[in-house]
Amino acid sequence: MSEIRIQCPNCRTAGNVAESYAGKTVVCPKCQARIDIPSLQESPVFMPVEQAQPAASVPQILPSSPTAATAVSAPPVSLRFCGQCGTTVSVGVRFCGECGADQAQPGAATPPSPTPISSPTPIPTATPSAPSPASRDTISIPNEIKGWNWGACGLAPFWLWSMGLQSMFWVLIGAYILSLIITHDLRQYLTYGLFGFYFYLGSKGNELAWTTGKRQWESAQQYTATQAAWQPWGIGALALAGMVIVVTLVKLL
Repeated sequence: MSEIRIQCPNCRTAGNVAESYAGKTVVCPKCQARIDIPSLQESPVFMPVEQAQPAASVPQILPSSPTAATAVSAPPVSLRFCGQCGTTVSVGVRFCGECGADQAQPGAATPPSPTPISSPTPIPTATPSAPSPASRDTISIPNEIKGWNWGACGLAPFWLWSMGLQSMFWVLIGAYILSLIITHDLRQYLTYGLFGFYFYLGSKGNELAWTTGKRQWESAQQYTATQAAWQPWGIGALALAGMVIVVTLVKLL
């Protein structure tokens, strides 16, 4: 029986089919594309394998629309590869038309259908967040933030507001206002109390800002870097205040 040489227009796989399939539709065994084989009367360029010309008359694949698919005169014919020479052989044919090998023997198998690949499920990741003031009360204070704070001592009202210690800020502002309306004797005691408060902020200001301040810190390194920027301003303010006190005492004496 003569055969017709065909080639898949999708993946360019070549193969042979029996001449009896002229005018029918076959399925490519590699990519599962539909191949329309014209009849010998309509397309005389299809010749037996011995006289076939390479790629001169490659048939076109049928459109994928439902209306075009219904116009096929016969159901598609499944193919398989010959286990000896690799030539496509129609399912149901016992012997290969190219080499004559028995297709009932092991080695000639129908190409497997493609397995759908499911998209991977994304793995949720946890986003780290800065500790809240309430949670910082229950953890230990890092050693690197302990020590004297010149910014808290020399610039107390500004430092308290920046660190989120608003309650202590308003207490200090109230003390300043009170010093303006009380008598000289009471103002003297209030001044001693303010000096003691400044000393307390200098010694314990770091612990207060870390544990009870509303401002949150990502790490101890960020905290120490911020306090380092306050140090020269605090020292300068204390030096200026000391000069004012010395000048005032000299004038009184």
